[in-house]
Amino acid sequence: MRQEWRLVQRERSLWILLVVFAIVALYAIYNGREAVQREQASLLRDAHQRKAFLDSLEQVAKKEEAKLVSLQKPLEPPAWGARHPYFANMRAAATASLPILNLSALSIGQSDLHIKERLIRLDSEQESFEQDESDLRHPLKLKLGEFDFAFVIIYLFPLLILALLFSVMSGEKESGVLSLFGVQPVSLFEIAKRKLLLRAALLLGVAEVLVLIGVLWSDTRLEAGVGRVVLLMLAVLVYGMFWVALVWFVLSFGKSPAVNALILGACWIALLIVLPSVLNGLAEMLYPLPSRVKYVDAMREASVEAERRSAKLLEQFYQAHPELAKDTLARDRDFAIKNLLAMEEVLKSVQPVRETFHVRRAQQAEFLKRIQWLSPAIVMQQALNTIVGTSEERYAEFMRQARAFHQQWRRLFEPLIFQRKAFTNYTALPEFQFQEEPIAEIAQRSLSLLMLILIPTSLLTIGAFIRFKTYSIVL
Repeated sequence: MRQEWRLVQRERSLWILLVVFAIVALYAIYNGREAVQREQASLLRDAHQRKAFLDSLEQVAKKEEAKLVSLQKPLEPPAWGARHPYFANMRAAATASLPILNLSALSIGQSDLHIKERLIRLDSEQESFEQDESDLRHPLKLKLGEFDFAFVIIYLFPLLILALLFSVMSGEKESGVLSLFGVQPVSLFEIAKRKLLLRAALLLGVAEVLVLIGVLWSDTRLEAGVGRVVLLMLAVLVYGMFWVALVWFVLSFGKSPAVNALILGACWIALLIVLPSVLNGLAEMLYPLPSRVKYVDAMREASVEAERRSAKLLEQFYQAHPELAKDTLARDRDFAIKNLLAMEEVLKSVQPVRETFHVRRAQQAEFLKRIQWLSPAIVMQQALNTIVGTSEERYAEFMRQARAFHQQWRRLFEPLIFQRKAFTNYTALPEFQFQEEPIAEIAQRSLSLLMLILIPTSLLTIGAFIRFKTYSIVL
């Protein structure tokens, strides 16, 4: 091992590549950190502006109420303005925001295309179909995403491993040095193991140090928790071990360095480029999403039909609530009730298209979940996203909580609108609070994904061990 370390110290190409890799990784960490900080600042700025706006609306509403009291005019039904509940629902619409964890700077993935702020008001359910999806964004942005640390680990780190390990053993074999090892009281497997392990330990150690730098740089107070950091380091270690095991297995065939480089390069392209594209294409082909144009057309037709039937819908409402039909003046102002009834009618009409869309999306996700083990790139990206908080599961949970909050918003304003009550308490409006998943669930999902990498790693290692028993020391 000491002799091997001396040889490693003299390999200029190894150290040059390590320095270049470290520089690229540090830039990726910086780039991801800047992107996350911009989004965090935007969310914080929006929250401050909303608080100030609600304060001003409450002051206006109370001034209007005080004026009505001084003029001895009835307070209800409220005229259109700051005291009208439909006005309050529209102007003081709440925002459901998905908190951005500091560690997400390390694996942004496609989370930058997710909508992290959802407007919560009575008619927002009608717009949620477009807001739920991100594929309306620029296609180049959707394909490339941000240049982050996850990209460096998933795509460039394997290249570094392949570039620095592909000629181990085969280089000595080609030069004839390996034949001298045959007279030594050490098996070829032990020689290969020590050569590979020393270099692999160096590469994996550099990667782990970069992970720690990325964590401390993006999350100086470790607000995300030690558990996520441990999982992150474990994920990088397991992923690196897979590529080391792959190199080991390819070297066990005893081919020349040129052939090894060709085989390993083909594996990198197949596992990281071709397979993910093919699997995504299969998911879209087997479970195609309904046309968004069809949804938009259905929404327009339903809106026109609801507008045409608005008078009838309102009349049916008054038949069900005769106590509200007595005030003729109030009935003339009931555009808010008419809008709510029309909105319900539109949602019922487009519900089949929405359900089909969500069912197909769920089928695509389930299909990819069943076959993701074929590509370590997909598994690793999902594991990293799960650990740092940019996973599809976390976003789906945010959407679920946002929909639940929307129902709470409806329960607050719809009774006031239907009963023609006034609203003045803007500063007491409910605020959305996202509930994070327990770290135990995150660890369980992450470890399950890492097992999909550990299993082929173990098989490749066993295969290499078996093949080295018959390894030839001559070409």
